[in-house]
Amino acid sequence: MNKFLRKKISANFCSIGRKFGILLFYLSIILFFLFIPKFLIFLKLNVFSDNTINIYAFTDIISSQVVEEFEKETGIKVRLKYFDTNEDLYAKFKVSRGEGYDLITVSDYMIDLLRKDNLLQPLDHSKLKIFKNLDKRLLSKYFDPGNIYSIPYVWLVLGIIYNKDEFKDQKVDWNSVFRKPRDLNYKICIPDDELELVFLTSIYLFGRVKNLTTSELKKVETVLIEQKKWIESYTFAGSIYFLSSGAISLAVIPGNLAKKIIEENDKFEFTIPDQGSLMSIENLAIPVGSKKSDLVYKLINFMLSKKNLKTNVFEFGYNPANKTVYNLPSVKFMKSKMLFPPDYIFDKLHLIHNDISLKKVNDIWLKVRAS
Repeated sequence: MNKFLRKKISANFCSIGRKFGILLFYLSIILFFLFIPKFLIFLKLNVFSDNTINIYAFTDIISSQVVEEFEKETGIKVRLKYFDTNEDLYAKFKVSRGEGYDLITVSDYMIDLLRKDNLLQPLDHSKLKIFKNLDKRLLSKYFDPGNIYSIPYVWLVLGIIYNKDEFKDQKVDWNSVFRKPRDLNYKICIPDDELELVFLTSIYLFGRVKNLTTSELKKVETVLIEQKKWIESYTFAGSIYFLSSGAISLAVIPGNLAKKIIEENDKFEFTIPDQGSLMSIENLAIPVGSKKSDLVYKLINFMLSKKNLKTNVFEFGYNPANKTVYNLPSVKFMKSKMLFPPDYIFDKLHLIHNDISLKKVNDIWLKVRAS
């Protein structure tokens, strides 16, 4: 090989090396900016936060005032991150196993899925001093027998709110929601949650939410498709605007939202139909990977105390799990048997179960929305 050829080959290798080096440099910069935020979050959550509790919660369930008082009293820092639905939390936890979180708020049926997937830590009841004050009606339900993985925090019931003037001579129940109005002179709002819709319809049709057959689910689908003709909107929060404007005469909403509406306008009434309804128990649970359970127990006891749960009740309107709050004279809604149901109504309330696959529920919902 002559000298000129060797120099040319050497120059080509140098050129390739420089290009590869430049490419590697820019690739390193890109990777740095892509992953440094995640790395910093990891450090923030796991290395520099020995005295910090990271909570993953619904947006309207934990009072910032209570959190501030806890931080002031204990010196423990609390960081809150929010999610919209139980399904959002479940999807995230299936991938991350809840890494970086120490406490979550989660609904009954989702506790059932999380514990079966080994995504929750067993609770040490000896560290939950508040446990003796909890409403026994909320304990040891199907989703967590013995409350091994969860502790009830607040609860609510779905019912019907309606304009009293427009239903003077009519009994308001599930027939008012699921049967065709006599003259189609009123429209309604119902939840945009497909699980709640399917189970409410099954209560109306069959008086139960479990062991539904394929043919019964088909009837549920048929009723919801027919019902769509007098639906103004599938919404919870928006119901207040439709009601106050007179666009609708009744809506299916949770009791905490009904309280706010009735406080602002006494022409509305809230009822739980004789056929029964759905209730939801919102719980506190510790993700399996948390290493800060001792701090978390302090927070749980603090949040569920009489004083702090009362603050939360006034702010968001949920029914408290701590029975010592029940007799406070200042909590007016607890005198309402519909907003705060006694045993004979409570016994007619159903929890969402997981014996119907989400795929079947979603299939029904898609057919309803496409009809």
